[in-house]
Amino acid sequence: MNDFKDVMSQRTDEELIIIITEDRLKYQPVAIEAAKKEVEKRKIDPQKINKLQEKFEQKSSIKESVKSNTTSFQNRIVNQVIDLIAIGILIQILSLLISSLFKPTGDLFLLTFIISYFGYYIFMEYKYQQTLGKFYTKTKVVKFNGDKPKFINIVGRTFLRTIPYDIISYFIDGKLFHDTNSKTIVINLSEK
Repeated sequence: MNDFKDVMSQRTDEELIIIITEDRLKYQPVAIEAAKKEVEKRKIDPQKINKLQEKFEQKSSIKESVKSNTTSFQNRIVNQVIDLIAIGILIQILSLLISSLFKPTGDLFLLTFIISYFGYYIFMEYKYQQTLGKFYTKTKVVKFNGDKPKFINIVGRTFLRTIPYDIISYFIDGKLFHDTNSKTIVINLSEK
């Protein structure tokens, strides 16, 4: 207990409040008790603690709502099929344009494929949070907390899709690798 008491005495007021509210499940009961005693010792305003507790509960509620609104694997398959068709069409259009300007080569086709694949996903998911497949299934990409993903989330998501383990991961733990590691999720759009 003394070790925890020493550690908690070095924490800021806000860190202590977060430990006893938002992060309480991440700590051992003895550590939580030490943090509570340090809060009492410092006479931290209970209203400040309540405010942070409410904020934590609101965040938890949003996360739970997002989690419960996750789209089905069937929708994900439909999204993938539609998106691959769209990317195929995009590749054809770009190939025609490029071949009218340059002599077609394998490298040029590979470049066209890379630009089409990555450009499609990054542009569509960053700009609209949806691809054509997601428009069709009425789903969209969000961060775990329900916010719009940042550009880095979408870029990471797109690159992680290319790893063969991605689809296998779903059958292992029920989650796609590119969702989990980019901290994004595909949810159903709410009916309004």
